[in-house]
Amino acid sequence: MILNEPDRTPWDVRFRLFGVDVRIHPFFWLFMLLLSNGGPPLGVLVWLVAVVLSLLIHEFGHVAAFRLYGIRSYIVLHAFGGLAIPYGSGYGGSFGPRLAPGPSAFVAFAGPAAELLAAAMVVAMVAAAGAEVFFPFGGLFSFLPAIGPLGLSPLFDLLISDFVYVSIFWALLNLLPIIPLDGGRISQALFQRIDPQTGLKQALVLSMITAGFVAAFMLVKLGSWWNAGLFAFLAFQNFQTFQALGFGGRRW
Repeated sequence: MILNEPDRTPWDVRFRLFGVDVRIHPFFWLFMLLLSNGGPPLGVLVWLVAVVLSLLIHEFGHVAAFRLYGIRSYIVLHAFGGLAIPYGSGYGGSFGPRLAPGPSAFVAFAGPAAELLAAAMVVAMVAAAGAEVFFPFGGLFSFLPAIGPLGLSPLFDLLISDFVYVSIFWALLNLLPIIPLDGGRISQALFQRIDPQTGLKQALVLSMITAGFVAAFMLVKLGSWWNAGLFAFLAFQNFQTFQALGFGGRRW
């Protein structure tokens, strides 16, 4: 959710997974702890494991899509989520500048799609194992399932529940047309394919409106100052980009 790769630090966690370099920035742990809303230490640890698994699946979706176009990339998990970054691109977004709008949109969509597919597979497996799958939230969040106990371990049940919740909710949130979320990258690619001259401008306008609406919803309906502030920041960041590119004084 940020435009540039965070600087490397001595406290980064680095490893290779399936031949892909992965780096976890130290601020990632801090922000994910804040999002956990506290609780027992083991519960927070399970939350962190679920988040890391979900985000890695998301970013590997981008990595796999990149490879279809012959581009190698690496993964960085940072304070606001994750990035799949092409080697040598000098760019920290979720898809590289060497791709045309169509392939760029596909690469951006591959991350949330992988996350949603993983969640669906887990739900199908636990349902096949006899666990109850129900939808307790209702209203706007009625699409979020909850998983009944599998009878193996309370911590394992919590891991499954957290993983499914995070994977579905964050994947759908990421598909909103807000730059630099994946949905914003998709809308930018589609607008630029329709009209290369004004595509970015239209994508930024849509992004600002959507981010502002989501910020207001998070604050008024959910009472979440943290999430409201995050989306307000994204709206402001888009406005700064809009002004920096000189769109503010131009006619449509």
